[in-house]
Amino acid sequence: MALRLLIFDRSLFLPCIPLQPLLALLQHKDLSIRLLAVELFTYATGIADGAKQRWIAHYVHNDPNIPVMALWENKTIDYGVLLVFEALKVREARKVIAARDYFREQEGKSGRRLSPGDLGQYTGAVCGVLIPRFGGIAGCESRLVMTENTTVNLRNIARTIVDEKPLLLQSVPGAGKTFLIDESAKLFGRYNGLIPIHFSPRR
Repeated sequence: MALRLLIFDRSLFLPCIPLQPLLALLQHKDLSIRLLAVELFTYATGIADGAKQRWIAHYVHNDPNIPVMALWENKTIDYGVLLVFEALKVREARKVIAARDYFREQEGKSGRRLSPGDLGQYTGAVCGVLIPRFGGIAGCESRLVMTENTTVNLRNIARTIVDEKPLLLQSVPGAGKTFLIDESAKLFGRYNGLIPIHFSPRR
């Protein structure tokens, strides 16, 4: 999957993929894993084809005519041509994305809404904001009544969390700040890991 993401958009996904662990995979007992690590590392770092072939000769085998057969997408392929198969998958994904209208039209009409079928195991949506589902855990059902103000507040909270920025909610007592955070944690699939810390105004 990491290789496919890099092929899709190298500049976008490269910062999300740690390269150091790939070096350990170069000693894996499975030659297909070694070859995959070489392909991923060389693609990510921009190493030329000649240097990549020397890596393959050193870590996998010396004869490029020897196939390295292994499972990929529930079928057996030669990992020597893995990039070809991955590029085809990326091309199919680009076609699907191009066929979908996720954006608002200029006249203010609502664009296409994301459906559960659009989202993967590790992705969710909160008020139009794509969010990660940590550990692949689906969010709990929320008790929020989605008024206009609630929708705006929840969208802003989701954007702030996704951007990894600090968040401070300020309002009068009883306005629903704690409830909103609890419900946000449920939507992110992190409610069980939420640690409430109560600060009393009294000393």
